[in-house]
Amino acid sequence: MDFSLDEAQWEEDWAALLSLAAQPGASLEQLHVFALAHVLRRPIVVYGVKFVKSFRGEALGYARFEGVYLPLLWDAAFCDKSPLALGYTRGHFSALVPLEPYVDPVRGAAPLADDGHRRLA
Repeated sequence: MDFSLDEAQWEEDWAALLSLAAQPGASLEQLHVFALAHVLRRPIVVYGVKFVKSFRGEALGYARFEGVYLPLLWDAAFCDKSPLALGYTRGHFSALVPLEPYVDPVRGAAPLADDGHRRLA
C-alpha cells in the first residue's frame, strides 16, 4: 500500500485539528478518541450509528467514530489488555458495561464487528 503524505499535508491537517480543538463547543474528532486510548493506555472500541441525525430524523452527517482505537505509540507491556467499550449515537458517547459481572469471559466478550457483520476498522 505505498501511500504517504508529504510534510505540507501533515502540517495542514494538524493545523486544522488544532483550530477545531480551540473552538468552544466544537465536536470531537477521531484523533481525540485515539489520544484518549493513549492517555488511558488501553484499547477503546466504539460502536455507533453510521449517520448523525437531527431530532426530525434527517441525516446531518456521517458519524466517523465507529472503530477500534489502539494505543500503538505505547509498548504493549505498559498497556491494559481489556478494552473500554463505548457507544456513540446522537452526538454523544456512552459507556457500554454489563449489568452484572460475567464469570465466563466468552459471554462477556464484545464483538469486533458492526450489525452488518463487517469488521470495525
